[in-house]
Amino acid sequence: MTPSRRTSSANYLFLVIGTPLVAFLIAASQAFEAHRLRVPLVRIGTSVAGLMLQAVPFMLLGAMMSAAVATLVTTSFIERHLPRTTIGGFTVALAAGLCMPVCDCMAVPTFANLLRKKLPVPCAVTFLVAVPIMNPMAIWSTWYAFPNDPWMVFHRVGLGALMALTAGMSFVVCPIGKIPVRPRNDHAANELGCACGCDDYAKCEHRQSPLRHFLRHTHDDFLRMMPILLVGSTIAAIISITFGNSINADIVANHPLGAIAMAMALAFLCSVCSSSDAVIAAGMSGMLPVSALLAFLTFGPVLDVKNAMMLGVECKAGFTLRLVITITMTCILLAFLVHMAFGI
Repeated sequence: MTPSRRTSSANYLFLVIGTPLVAFLIAASQAFEAHRLRVPLVRIGTSVAGLMLQAVPFMLLGAMMSAAVATLVTTSFIERHLPRTTIGGFTVALAAGLCMPVCDCMAVPTFANLLRKKLPVPCAVTFLVAVPIMNPMAIWSTWYAFPNDPWMVFHRVGLGALMALTAGMSFVVCPIGKIPVRPRNDHAANELGCACGCDDYAKCEHRQSPLRHFLRHTHDDFLRMMPILLVGSTIAAIISITFGNSINADIVANHPLGAIAMAMALAFLCSVCSSSDAVIAAGMSGMLPVSALLAFLTFGPVLDVKNAMMLGVECKAGFTLRLVITITMTCILLAFLVHMAFGI
């Protein structure tokens, strides 16, 4: 059995065994708690189910977008249409992040596919940071969550754009020498793309049906990310239920940097989809300064438990570590500068 088939079989085995097991635990959680167990299984199970139901539709849409990139976007297309200048490449990446309806659930696979198509790393990093923060669904949800403060939309988009440009520019100043993503040996990439293994699918004489390639790639991406989504949702639910949303008032009042770090940690652990994180941020608007709320709205969509796991799967360890450190430090710095400049 080939490695791609073994991986696919393992994912199917996870769904066949894991899904009924999780459903049983959720259904039996109330009975377990009735026997004086101190573990809040009902709330954890409900939270996991809610996170999964919230994320799955967007993950499917993101898997389709990722498959479209893998099927339709070729290396020659990128070479022909991507601007030659760094500023032009950043502009295109920001525009794509502002227009493409890809939430954070599948931003990482789309980012990895673009890198495999030889998109320059700085542009790809800018795209990765911009898409989950600035996509149309995130903008709409922020407008909905802050009806009395529509400037939050502009603050989020503006800070997200600065964060994306800063992260991308860091890879211009200190470039990397090797391809940062792991090679894809999955069924969709090899067996339903170019039979000869070439990179330019659009010109290959041995290519198979684009529709079949698109559907198979959507299937494989979605199936590969489902275990990560379930594990990430479970971790996020346990952390959220265990620690709650309690905020230390002393840190908020006297240590804005601590409040920003706390908001970022909460965003990382809760792993809320970028289409609904604004509602949670609105609920904390009386406890956290605006700078910390902006850190919550810009850091969480890019880096949370499930996205960090996806980066570990798709990218090499050294690049993943550098990217995580870069995004984290950029978010802290920009949010703190917002606080110092505007006192919010």
